[in-house]
Amino acid sequence: ALCGPRRSRLATRERAARVPTVSQAQQGDRGWWLHLAAVVALALALRLGFFFAGGDLQLSGIEGDDSYFDAWAWSIAQGKTLVPGVFYLAPLYPYLVALVYTVFGHAPSLVEFLQHLLGALNCALVVLLGRAVFGTRVGLAAGTLMAGYGLLIFYEGLLLKPTLALFLV
Repeated sequence: ALCGPRRSRLATRERAARVPTVSQAQQGDRGWWLHLAAVVALALALRLGFFFAGGDLQLSGIEGDDSYFDAWAWSIAQGKTLVPGVFYLAPLYPYLVALVYTVFGHAPSLVEFLQHLLGALNCALVVLLGRAVFGTRVGLAAGTLMAGYGLLIFYEGLLLKPTLALFLV
C-alpha cells in the first residue's frame, strides 16, 4: 500500500489523466460541429435535389389544402380576405406565405424552396434537441433519419404547413 507523498502524487496524476485538456475539448467540439454540418449538408442535398429534379408538384385538376393555402395567401397579399368569419384552417401559414407573395409576387415555387431550407434547419434543430435530451449519438441519429425521411421532403415541396409546424414545435 502506498501512503504519504508518493500516493498523493499518483492520485493527482490519475485525476489529471481523467480531466480533458483544452485541446481535447476543442477537438471534440470541432468533431461535433462537423457531424452537425454533415447532417445539415445531407438534408440540404436531398431537399434541393428533390426540388430541382421534382419540378412543380402542384397536381393539376386536384383541389386540396395546398391549392386552398395558395389561394388564401394570394388573396391576403392582394389585400383581400378569402375567409369571412371563422377560419377553416390555422391562419399563420397563409399569412407567412402572403408575406412572401407580397415581396416577390405570386411565386409558389419560391415558397416551396424556402420550405426545403426550413426543413434542413428542422433537421439541425432535431439534432440539437436530441443531443440535449438523450446525448450526442441519439441527436445525430435522429437528425440523420429526419434528413433522409422522404415523406417530410415530399411535404416540404407542397404548400402545406407541416414544415412550419415542426419548426415552431
